[in-house]
Amino acid sequence: MIGCILAAGRGSRISHPTYSRPKALLTVVGMPLIYYPLNLLVGNGVRKIFIVVAESESPIKKYVGNKWNGVSVEYVIQSEPSGTGDSILTLECQIRSPFLLSLGDVIVDTVQLAPIINDVVSLTAEASLLSKIEDDPQKIRQNFEIRGGKSEVRTLVEKPIRPMSPYKGCGIYMFTPQIFAAMNRVKKAGGKNCLTNAVQELIHSGFRVTHHPLALRDANVNTWQDLNRANKNFGYGTRHLKLSQN
Repeated sequence: MIGCILAAGRGSRISHPTYSRPKALLTVVGMPLIYYPLNLLVGNGVRKIFIVVAESESPIKKYVGNKWNGVSVEYVIQSEPSGTGDSILTLECQIRSPFLLSLGDVIVDTVQLAPIINDVVSLTAEASLLSKIEDDPQKIRQNFEIRGGKSEVRTLVEKPIRPMSPYKGCGIYMFTPQIFAAMNRVKKAGGKNCLTNAVQELIHSGFRVTHHPLALRDANVNTWQDLNRANKNFGYGTRHLKLSQN
């Protein structure tokens, strides 16, 4: 199985002007952010990883190298980061089978991802999302809301003003290559260049999309406040997150 990490973001909302490293290398609990999605992918059976980076000599390549815990790593360049939509399209020529994808600025504590993987590998869904049952509506407002039911996705709402569902997206997805066609249709129609719009396009086109609320804790790091909260919340009990450092 192939895994992908979108790590081309420069973190303009979080980085000091003199800080030139990618956002995925900001530190949470003593490790760069990208350490966590790498281990999540490897721990769920991925045997090859593509990482989307902003430049050919990205410091991410120096940190990760060409293997991570025995898994082959390749890099795809997105020279002008302009959204997660364009970021995923850089992978279109590389992938011909179902793949597990993580954003490069998320950390998730979860026991397993098998249900979202199985939904797509078994061809019962074209996409499946990791979700979290969120008690705090403000945290849903800062991310995206999943509406539909316990496992079915009908609508995704980015940063909802009034959340109607307790399900929050966590930035972890399982896709078939249909996601590339969906993203191209969104771009052609002039839609917002983001991954959630591509997932919504799959739904509008009649494809089944599922979600599974398996996340125990999560963090999406976009601001200094997010970074501080992640260090606080993940400063303990990270046994599911760590395998071994490369």
